[in-house]
Amino acid sequence: MYKSRTGRFAQTGLAILLLALVLSAAPAAFAQEEEGTATTPLVECVPPLTPRLTIDQQGSAVVGLNVRSLPQGDRIGLIPRGGRVNIVDGPRGVVDAEGDCLAWWYVYDYNLDLLGWIAEGWEEYWIAPLAIPAAPKAAGLGDGSSSGGSAVDVSGPILREDFGDMVEWAVFQPARGYVVLGWTWTTDEGALGCSVPDAGGPLLVDEFCALARDLIEE
Repeated sequence: MYKSRTGRFAQTGLAILLLALVLSAAPAAFAQEEEGTATTPLVECVPPLTPRLTIDQQGSAVVGLNVRSLPQGDRIGLIPRGGRVNIVDGPRGVVDAEGDCLAWWYVYDYNLDLLGWIAEGWEEYWIAPLAIPAAPKAAGLGDGSSSGGSAVDVSGPILREDFGDMVEWAVFQPARGYVVLGWTWTTDEGALGCSVPDAGGPLLVDEFCALARDLIEE
């Protein structure tokens, strides 16, 4: 039977529409397949290195550390040597691509606004616990009061972190990690305010203030 041109165009248009719907669904199917591949169960293990970090602690990178979306997942960032992270969760022992068993920690780097997984090390530690934990700014000025002692080694590269109205000063030592020396700020009168960690700080307040003044004047 002869079909009119209008009828044939209608059927052709319907076929094109169905083909477009099939093709539009294909990327979603491929995406689901890739997602399923990415979430393949990881091989868990017992790391040879004893984990030294704990949840809610802070750590500092002894070397540059890759940050991954999952243990042995995609690389999403890099924490530089001396960078600090907050330990959120872990450890999780997972075999990496080379077949090595690593301890993985879920961390947050507030300077980079980066959240992900890092490996603690293999044969040697790649991240160290903070030797001196960070603490809130103490009230008052450097007045010679004691909170620590200068017998502790404070050698190493001086690091400075600006937090708006306060500056944190620290040294980085490969064996100890990120060591907080103290904090400085400018008072309403324009003087230099100083404070040191409440316990375990390597310097007295007046020693730290003198060091901070020299650093600021450089």
